[in-house]
Amino acid sequence: MDLYTNALFLIYPSLYEGFGFPIIEAFGYGCPVLTGNTSSMKEIGGDLADYFNPYSIESMTTAIQLQLKNNDQILKNYSARIQYSQQFTWDRTIKNTLNVYKELEKH
Repeated sequence: MDLYTNALFLIYPSLYEGFGFPIIEAFGYGCPVLTGNTSSMKEIGGDLADYFNPYSIESMTTAIQLQLKNNDQILKNYSARIQYSQQFTWDRTIKNTLNVYKELEKH
């Protein structure tokens, strides 16, 4: 997707998110991510995303300015982001979900 491959970074200031697909999508193209520090964002982005308070314009502005200032760091973790995103597949999700159901059946 050209949007991710040509972007300097993704800004994802979600206040609530069940999973955070855009973070994984961006990582799949090696795109850096700035996202809110709420909900499941830290769980999904791990150490590869940068975080800000999505309720604070100042916090978001500071995060964006730091990302732009550290432009030489943009390619940092490029391969790690792509590799990390590859663990999130539908096949793996289905297998893990089925395993949960099988474990519940035992109880």
